[in-house]
Amino acid sequence: MSEKTNDNQPVKLDRDSQLKKFYKNEFELYEESNSLLNNFVSKDTLMKQYKKLVKAYYKNLRMSLKITTIGDSTQNKLLKVQETIRDQKEKLRAIFDNAITSIITLDLNAQLLSYNCNFQQMIDNEEDLINTNFYTFLFESDKAIFETLLNKIIIRDIKDFRVQARLLVNKNPLWADFSVSTIYGKENNPESIIIIINDIDQQIKTQEKLAESYLQYKKAQEEILKLEKTTTVLAMAVTANHEINQPLTVIKANLDMINFCIDSFNVDDKIKKYIQRIDESINSITHILEKFKKPEEVEFNDYGGNTIMVSFNNNNEYDSGVDDPFDDL
Repeated sequence: MSEKTNDNQPVKLDRDSQLKKFYKNEFELYEESNSLLNNFVSKDTLMKQYKKLVKAYYKNLRMSLKITTIGDSTQNKLLKVQETIRDQKEKLRAIFDNAITSIITLDLNAQLLSYNCNFQQMIDNEEDLINTNFYTFLFESDKAIFETLLNKIIIRDIKDFRVQARLLVNKNPLWADFSVSTIYGKENNPESIIIIINDIDQQIKTQEKLAESYLQYKKAQEEILKLEKTTTVLAMAVTANHEINQPLTVIKANLDMINFCIDSFNVDDKIKKYIQRIDESINSITHILEKFKKPEEVEFNDYGGNTIMVSFNNNNEYDSGVDDPFDDL
């Protein structure tokens, strides 16, 4: 290995160069051959040196071919890898564009980096949305919670989250389910954010209608219970007035007859008191029967176990004044 000047004289390469160190054997052969050419030697010596040079030449040629072959093979593998990566990118792009859900990617400032067709259809916007702030698509009252969760991703408090929020579509709210994940860079730092968005507006509205229907059902049920209570009270009133009022009238009439027949001046005070108590008790029963005619004043309370008793809202407005009949015994 040598270089030549304009007068075709060989020039030795720098002995201290890295190239010479790497090709030590080749340089030694070169110097040996150069020395023989500059001195008078025999023909046999020159032939031997020539054979050594030829042998070294073919050895270097084979090495060059081997390196070239390895380089070609590596290059072919590299091309195949690049082609595979390109195919994978095209497939991923096709999946991204044709996904049945909306997919978007954001930078850490919530600016749109990419989006698929479904997202444009969801928000009904055919304009170029790249670099648009994502919060402009959110319903005003839902921005704060979304911003809080995205900030937690940026500071690495969380890796992902899922939340239901409303998109703003033609100034109208559209309920959507957001699945948010982090895309990390080489140093495992958050680099961007990917969001999968599903339209759940119809589902939410159905749930709201179901809740409204439940309230209406509950109200109707309360009305039915109220009607049943009224019917029960009226039935009790009819029964009480039929079964109790008639004998009560007889008792009242007989009590009046007793009062009429006895001499009030010659009757013992204790007997007068008993007669008075009977009369007050009759009046008390009559008052209770009158209460049953007003269903709005009736309530049902637990008496114990599975037993239910009837009570009245204005129970304190009437006091029979009847003492214990055995107090004086």
